Amino acid sequence: QDVEALWQAVAGGKIDTVVSDHACITKAIKGADMWAAPPGFGGTSLMLPLLLSEGYHKRGLSLTRIAELTALNPSICHGLYPKKGSIVIGGDADFAIVDLEKEQRVSTALLNSAQDYTPFEGALLKGWPVRTMLRGETVFEDGAITGRPGYGEYVKRPVALHYGEHS
Repeated sequence: QDVEALWQAVAGGKIDTVVSDHACITKAIKGADMWAAPPGFGGTSLMLPLLLSEGYHKRGLSLTRIAELTALNPSICHGLYPKKGSIVIGGDADFAIVDLEKEQRVSTALLNSAQDYTPFEGALLKGWPVRTMLRGETVFEDGAITGRPGYGEYVKRPVALHYGEHS
C-alpha cells in the first residue's frame, strides 16, 4: 500500500523530484550489524530503469512527467535551470537516450559502480538508458562509460541556496 501511495503521489504531482544520492558502500564497510551500518546504496544507475519499468510501463506515468521529476524540477530546485534540466539555446543539453523496450536483469556488474551489491540484484527491468550526453559529448553508450576523466564541470549555484534561503 505504501509503494502504491508513493506512485500515486508521483503521478499526481505531490512529489516534485525523484533523485538518488548514490551512497556507494561495500559489503565489508556495511558489516553484519544493520543498525551500525552506514545507510544507503548505489542507486543512480537504476533511477531511470526503475522509473521506466515501474512508472511508465507498469503504471502509465508519462515520459514528460519522468523528465520533469528527474531533470527539470531538480534543476529548478537547485537554481541550475535553464543551464541544466532543459534542452534550450544556451543550456548544456545534458540528456539520456533510452530504449523503452530493452529488458535486462539488474546485476552489480551492469551498474558501473564501486559498490559490490545491490538490493535489486536479479530484478528484471524494462527501459534502459543506452546513451548519455553531457554538454554535447557522449559519456555513456551501450553499457560502457565513454566520457574522458576531467570532463566534468563545476556549476555555481546562487549563494542564497547555500544558506537555506529560497528566492
